[in-house]
Amino acid sequence: MAHILFRYHTPKQSVSNINAPPDFKKLLGDSAWQKLHPAVQRRFADHSLKTTYSGALNINANIFGFIFALLLSPFGHPLPLYRSAKFDARVNVFPSPCGGVVWQREFLRPDKTPLRVESVKQLSPKGHLLESVKSGPFGGIGMDLELYEHNGSLCFASTAYFFKIAKLHIPIPNWLTPGRTCVEHIDTQHLHGEGSFRFRMTMSHKWFGQTISQDGIFIDPFGSKAYGNKA
Repeated sequence: MAHILFRYHTPKQSVSNINAPPDFKKLLGDSAWQKLHPAVQRRFADHSLKTTYSGALNINANIFGFIFALLLSPFGHPLPLYRSAKFDARVNVFPSPCGGVVWQREFLRPDKTPLRVESVKQLSPKGHLLESVKSGPFGGIGMDLELYEHNGSLCFASTAYFFKIAKLHIPIPNWLTPGRTCVEHIDTQHLHGEGSFRFRMTMSHKWFGQTISQDGIFIDPFGSKAYGNKA
């Protein structure tokens, strides 16, 4: 997948107000945006959208991924502390007061108590897309993102990581992270029925291989009829 990342140039979004929500269409570029599945376009076009996606998620981590997750837990608990698990899951999406968009992921344990991971995608003052988790006792952790389109899917890839303490961002060397993160939002209604989509995330380290993966199928409560023509 690495070779795909260099086919697309992610334009910076000019920002007059640092609290402006991210315009994913503008960040991606009109040509690439038009190649996205219409259902994917809709999920990322409306910043005022409040919705909940329900589904199931498989989580896998090698020993290095588990160690990274453990070490990062004081910084907002960005990664579940499991080597291998399958969860019923909910993803709540809603606007953030800071101008970003919140993805609140709830992984339901066997006793149905939620393990919650919350992150927000927002713009930096220079117009770059950032994603950061809710800060823990020692601050938070985040990453700079670039966007690209691949076979009608919207993909996010990390370009750098940082610690976040108040408004201060401290760069993290790549070798001290779980690796390059790639997230894909893939429409799957042709496989799993109306309104379904696949969320797939992989984290790959230069030395430790694929450290963490998450893969699941979710249902969009708006269904497919809201998106116009089907692919």
